[in-house]
Amino acid sequence: MKGTKRQRQALILEIVRHQAVSSQFEIVDSLAARGVTTNQATVSRDLRDLGLVRAPDRDGRPRYVVPAENAGRTWEEISELLSDHVSDVDWSPQLVVLKTDSGAAHMVGVAVDSLREPDIVGTVAGDDTLLVVPRSEAARERLVARFLEVVGE
Repeated sequence: MKGTKRQRQALILEIVRHQAVSSQFEIVDSLAARGVTTNQATVSRDLRDLGLVRAPDRDGRPRYVVPAENAGRTWEEISELLSDHVSDVDWSPQLVVLKTDSGAAHMVGVAVDSLREPDIVGTVAGDDTLLVVPRSEAARERLVARFLEVVGE
């Protein structure tokens, strides 16, 4: 069965809410197990349309999530992910810069965004660099201290 786009996307939401899936190929396989034939490229577009992202679960393993369902995490919940993937903390007067493992900046950014930290306006992720935009210079100072504490520098 091919299924309509709406049906396929509803199944994808069901899958990511009830299974720990970390790759698009796992989603393709889960859809196939439910009788829906598709390919990785289609799943990639569906994930983008649905706004799903890869983020660390409570144990720090990456998986697809609905961003709103990942919100409200604590520093303690993301500390292992940060200590595992952030290699350096630097700053300028307006920014905090986290250097990450290659390819990990997006995942670290999703985790930082999930904090709903009032000192953070937002984040911008590259491949191995995450820019954290603080609300003020005092907020930057607090964030640098917190990141250094968590990363262990």
